[in-house]
Amino acid sequence: MYEPTNRIHFNLLLLKQLYCKISAKTIAMKKLFFVFSLLLFTGISPIFGQLGPGQVLERFFNKYRYNPQEAVEFIFSQNPIFEGEAAQQAQNVQAKLSQAIPVLGRYYGREPIAKKEIGSSLVLYSYLIQYERQPIRFTFKFYKPDREWFLLSFAFDDNLSDELEEAARVPNLLLTDKKKVDGNKW
Repeated sequence: MYEPTNRIHFNLLLLKQLYCKISAKTIAMKKLFFVFSLLLFTGISPIFGQLGPGQVLERFFNKYRYNPQEAVEFIFSQNPIFEGEAAQQAQNVQAKLSQAIPVLGRYYGREPIAKKEIGSSLVLYSYLIQYERQPIRFTFKFYKPDREWFLLSFAFDDNLSDELEEAARVPNLLLTDKKKVDGNKW
């Protein structure tokens, strides 16, 4: 009788040691998971990094489709400089756009016009914003002085038809045709 009790006691000790080892690993894994989650949700994650201009614009247009005001607030939040005096300028742009939207009619979508880069740290994106009555253009400039991109400026205008007419004027056409002739494109 004495011997089986010792075996049971010995087996219980083994189980307890095994449980402690498993618990220590589980606790370590939980701590690691917590730290990783904290980094991920605070934006400090070295794996996923900061959003690039293309990702910021994708989020902007996803928001713009349903709530233009929220989208404009989001795009200006991409630069901490838009606080104080610059915040007033951002509010002016928001107010002008809010006044223009009801006049433009229903929103249909967007088309990229141009993407221009200077080096690897300055980029401009231009989009044709399609509305029922008239298109407008959004122009975004992003700058990356070191590691992180931020919004340098955001503007909108409705000069697209004027620019199209200007491009169709005879002197501009002659310049274009001259290039074509000189480049043997005819």
